[in-house]
Amino acid sequence: MNPLDITPDPWRELRAHTPARVALGRTGVSLPTHE
Repeated sequence: MNPLDITPDPWRELRAHTPARVALGRTGVSLPTHE
């Protein structure tokens, strides 16, 4: 795989600075208890 084909993750830098679950791709206020 060509490294230039990989889209950079814009949330990666923010995730490094917070324990919060950032940009999970889900909506709403609840998360499932079993993942």
